[in-house]
Amino acid sequence: MSGSIATFARLLDDSAEVLKPFIESSRRGGLHWNGSEYASATQDRTADPYALAWWSTLRTIAALVASQPGLTAEQIEYLQRELFGGMGSWNDFSLDAKRWGKKAESANDHLGRIRHELYSCFQTLRPVAPSKT
Repeated sequence: MSGSIATFARLLDDSAEVLKPFIESSRRGGLHWNGSEYASATQDRTADPYALAWWSTLRTIAALVASQPGLTAEQIEYLQRELFGGMGSWNDFSLDAKRWGKKAESANDHLGRIRHELYSCFQTLRPVAPSKT
């Protein structure tokens, strides 16, 4: 796996990691993992369905990309559309600050920085040449 592919996969994983606090549901009084231990939830919390969908998509793309030595032209076209296209793409996603408050604002800022790096890295990826058999 080339360095830029590895960096691209890591940035996708970094993005998914930022989404983690927004994808967990809990019931008041139930136990949930707070990052270091199981703690009692103080309130009901429902996962953000869009964050959950993107977390799953980003983790899947990262795993698939990391397992390859390079990307085909078709894969690059798909990633361009899925990650950096218009409405509905990863580039268009943001957490709802009305629902999540400052936690979302901070995460959105962090995601913006990662997306900038991700796009720069994506620009360095070149399709692998088809094998001649």
